[in-house]
Amino acid sequence: MPALTRLGNKPPDVSPGDLVAGCAAGEQACWDELMRRYGRLVYGVARRYRLTSAECDDVAQATWLRLVQRITTLRNPDSVGDWLATVARNESLRVITRERRAIPMAEPIEAMAVATTGDPERAALVRSELAVLRVAMEQLSSRDQHLLRLVLRDPAPTYQQISDETGIPVASIGPTRTRCLRKLRAAMSELGVERPSACPVQATAGSST
Repeated sequence: MPALTRLGNKPPDVSPGDLVAGCAAGEQACWDELMRRYGRLVYGVARRYRLTSAECDDVAQATWLRLVQRITTLRNPDSVGDWLATVARNESLRVITRERRAIPMAEPIEAMAVATTGDPERAALVRSELAVLRVAMEQLSSRDQHLLRLVLRDPAPTYQQISDETGIPVASIGPTRTRCLRKLRAAMSELGVERPSACPVQATAGSST
């Protein structure tokens, strides 16, 4: 008996695990309900990465295709929502890594993140984390972005030079820098990078002299 019929044909009352079982059995009604229930979640993950509408559509399509391919082998069907969110995040990272691979070296914070290495795996990690870094930077205010790009420039300007350019008192630059970096790390964490190993977001600032 179809899952939705067997369970009273009340979609909101059907557990995720039962929906997955119904999908695995080829029940179109279960697929329809699963996509209705989690479609906004999948698309929302992609939107967090500031992807275009077309890119979000691509991520959603790839995510649902992965589920079709794995529907009979999910380890925890009741956690299909978490599984979809993880796949959508990975697909989003794949898109921004592919589409935004060219790094404008004039940007100091990005230049610092580029690791010269012959290791293909580390190079891929650098590109992935750098792509997340760029998206995370876009979530900060223009003032915070400007300050971070100044204090992470190489060679770093003095605090007095930063103060002259931004109008921030010299004594406030250190604490403000710390808050900005904290916001940046939080934004990267929200995008799936908890502890960047390739992008140094805790770089030291210039001299206060």
